[in-house]
Amino acid sequence: MIENDRRGPTTVDAMQRDPPLHAGLQTHEAVCAERYANLLSLLESTMMRVGRLEVLVVIVAGSVICGMGGIIFTLALTLRAH
Repeated sequence: MIENDRRGPTTVDAMQRDPPLHAGLQTHEAVCAERYANLLSLLESTMMRVGRLEVLVVIVAGSVICGMGGIIFTLALTLRAH
């Protein structure tokens, strides 16, 4: 238990003397814990979406590079034939 100092009673002492304060604090902690759990869930789902977007970007970039390589190769064969 936290002891009192010259500044006045501590939060623990105040909660022991005031049951409604203790009940309100418990409710507040429960609400915050639920919000934190929801936040973690949202963050996890966002990370999964970002991972899928990263894969999509890599696939599109690879396709563009291969397509450009094919165009350059075709142009090189065409110019060589003439």
